[in-house]
Amino acid sequence: MCTGTPPPHIGSTTPVATVSPPLNTATPIPATLAPQCVTDGPSAWMSVSVPSPYNQGDVESIDVLRTKYTFCPASQMTAIECRVVGTTTSSAAAGQRVFCDLRNGLKCYHSDQNPGEQCMNYEVRITCNCSK
Repeated sequence: MCTGTPPPHIGSTTPVATVSPPLNTATPIPATLAPQCVTDGPSAWMSVSVPSPYNQGDVESIDVLRTKYTFCPASQMTAIECRVVGTTTSSAAAGQRVFCDLRNGLKCYHSDQNPGEQCMNYEVRITCNCSK
């Protein structure tokens, strides 16, 4: 059994170590679309969150909605509507504890519902006054 470093071979090349750049483990921050008043009146219905047993519920915050949709700045927002996705049932009539306001958007937490009940999937739309 030999110990130590073997002598270099004539004509051989020394292996070169390669260094990889460090992995970026930070979660990328989604770009926010610039607020823009496109039209007076209500926006299209918007939803960025789907409740599941593996998350806290359905949260349609204004900030997160701006990562996917373009709508007016806060100063031109005059109303918000929240409903169960694809229905005419408002969040207030859905029978769940749901918060819906212009400052926060929609928040429905599984923990606020009756035992064993999960939040339904909600969507929101914002009414804008472009001349404001």
